[in-house]
Amino acid sequence: MIFDINRIESTDSTNNEIRKFIGASPKNAIVLAAEYQTAGRGRSNRTWSSPKGNLYTSILIKNSLEPKHMVFYSFAAGLSVADVIRNALPDARVELKWPNDVLLNGKKTSGILIESTGDFLIIGIGINVEKHPEEAMYPVTSLNAESNRKFEADYVLDELLKSFDKRCTILHQKKFDEIRLAWHKHALKGMTSVKLPNGNVVKGEFLDITPEGNLRLTTDNRVQVINSGDIFI
Repeated sequence: MIFDINRIESTDSTNNEIRKFIGASPKNAIVLAAEYQTAGRGRSNRTWSSPKGNLYTSILIKNSLEPKHMVFYSFAAGLSVADVIRNALPDARVELKWPNDVLLNGKKTSGILIESTGDFLIIGIGINVEKHPEEAMYPVTSLNAESNRKFEADYVLDELLKSFDKRCTILHQKKFDEIRLAWHKHALKGMTSVKLPNGNVVKGEFLDITPEGNLRLTTDNRVQVINSGDIFI
């Protein structure tokens, strides 16, 4: 995969900004990275704190997968972030939280937001490199807070794209199980609480991820499949 990389100082949201490239029908993958965002957002339009020093990037690619398999781009992106963190901090505990978060030593350090528009997919990735919110609804951290080294956003982006290229090559070869099983290997396991879109909370033991990318829990001696929700840690 060839990446055309664009770096800017600021934007409201890299996912919004990168849409401007769609009209030109780019043949290569477009990468947009901003030093900071004024209105960064995550899933369900939650605010994503976006001060300078962290990585805020979106990748625009032409989707070559069937709609039912598009979710695996999210898993590929999560694995790519985990690859970067494990390589940078080999002694750290890195886990993937369904559906799209990456945890570093039990604390959130990255989120992924995928949006589709026509034949294109926008894969937004935020990684706390230098800073993280002092107050959040869940434990958060950054790469530098967990390391004696000082990483920079540009280095993290370069490493991220290398890994994402490799993971997408596997996807485009339609080896979805390879991505799913790699994701499952590093998944956050154990007792899990999931808030469903209707507000109900389901509690159970993490079992696995289905071939469609859904979460499976064992609850009260039965298996429950969840296709949308937020896991609380």
